[in-house]
Amino acid sequence: MTLKIIQSKIINCQDKGNADEGNKSIWEDEGINEQDHELARELGIENPIIDDFDTMVNDQEDINDEFFDDLKSFKEEEDRTYNDFGYVNCEVIDREKTQEGVEVRVIKKWYDGHNAKWALGSIDGAKEVYIPRSLAKRVTVGEIVRMDLIFSPQNSNNWKAIFIHTKIDPVVVEELMEENLNVGALREQVKMMTLHIPKQDIGKMIGKKGFNLRKAMKDYFYRNPTMKNKFNTEPYVDTDEWWNSSIVPSLDIHNMPNKDYTEVKMWCNKNLMDDSIHYDFDPIKDFVKKLYC
Repeated sequence: MTLKIIQSKIINCQDKGNADEGNKSIWEDEGINEQDHELARELGIENPIIDDFDTMVNDQEDINDEFFDDLKSFKEEEDRTYNDFGYVNCEVIDREKTQEGVEVRVIKKWYDGHNAKWALGSIDGAKEVYIPRSLAKRVTVGEIVRMDLIFSPQNSNNWKAIFIHTKIDPVVVEELMEENLNVGALREQVKMMTLHIPKQDIGKMIGKKGFNLRKAMKDYFYRNPTMKNKFNTEPYVDTDEWWNSSIVPSLDIHNMPNKDYTEVKMWCNKNLMDDSIHYDFDPIKDFVKKLYC
């Protein structure tokens, strides 16, 4: 009711210049006083009175509402992540701590004459492990080993090897002799052995297209150059044809279901297994053990 009275009073007063004298209302006679303007501002008819305190309170309430809305959204997202996907763990390396039992692939060695000077290792392809002389002489190129590492930048290498873990020897569970197996130029008598080794990542053992297998044998030939001719009657050429016709042992590797070991079946030329021939090659020590850690 009050609002209508104020509106009527204002409108009548604004139009009083055009109104007839006989039609003047009480609002035109009395006019609009300051109390009328104050009431109009409070009711929003005229420009409202701005109260700094009320403005501050309203702004604070808006901020609080936004905060609790954001908190609610965060809690909902947290619950959804935990229930549906689980939390994501982030691994942070403590550079002051010794990293134990890290799988390192030896990829290159440097020599001082005939003695190993140092070697370079990789962790899942990252070439950043410095292997000092004392340890380099115990490993071969292409071999994978477990090492203890410390953070010790050496040029571009972030890690230094300080210890090599001893490998477990394969367990021989079966041996068979297969006669006249014509699968290669020199393969006539072949011994098949079934070995059990600690459970491995088979992909790491073999490498792409057998790269790690060949890498281990290439290093053996580098250290024993006269042995190439004993593995193949053809001159050595790094081709599939040369490797396929050589007497380099063949492997069939499987991870057995619900077993804590990897099974390796190895076919090896009888001459390589016969000590009387005096071949300077041990298929288990010089080949199979280089492939696992």
